[in-house]
Amino acid sequence: MENKVEKQNVSNMKQELIKKEYQDNLTSYLDSKLDEVIEKLQKSNKNLSTIELRSLLAQKNTIGVSPKYNNTELAILFDYYQLFIENINKVKQFLPTKKNFCSFIGVSSKTYDNWRQAEDIERQEIMQKIDDYITDILLTSAQDGEVKEISTIYRTKAEHGMVEASNPIIIEHKSQADINSIMKQIEAVNQGKSLRTIELKQQDDGSYAEEEN
Repeated sequence: MENKVEKQNVSNMKQELIKKEYQDNLTSYLDSKLDEVIEKLQKSNKNLSTIELRSLLAQKNTIGVSPKYNNTELAILFDYYQLFIENINKVKQFLPTKKNFCSFIGVSSKTYDNWRQAEDIERQEIMQKIDDYITDILLTSAQDGEVKEISTIYRTKAEHGMVEASNPIIIEHKSQADINSIMKQIEAVNQGKSLRTIELKQQDDGSYAEEEN
């Protein structure tokens, strides 16, 4: 029990350190980081690889715990992430992904999924906007032929829980022969005949004639 309490105390201290060094200066940190990324992009002459770009965006966290963001901080991070993606794509194509966003804010994909299912309605709304942003760009890029469509569909299913729309329901209309049959029966009933004595049979010429038992 003492060991568990001690671990929790250490974790709390680390969280407090992250808050002071990073979260309390979130916008200043992100502005500085954005300037750094833009400068490296300009100097690289489009030669930065996807791995290098991912490394530039990733949050450098050596403490070993993930930040605990409030909703305002999460919304700010999302706004800045869009700015990063926009500026990178002015130089080189780089699509946003769920795992890349998680790396950018320093949390795991499991935490991302938990936030999507949070009881907090405001957090759910923010996460839905993030999800919509990522999946819309991925699917649009696939439709435009910029990335492989099959891989993109697989990724949106696996990482974002998207499902394909079900096949349209096809309603089979009754054939004209059925309609003719019904009309003949109605006409016969109107003439005072019993349905039990009426049998319609298709003739060689395609018409229908009555046959009585």
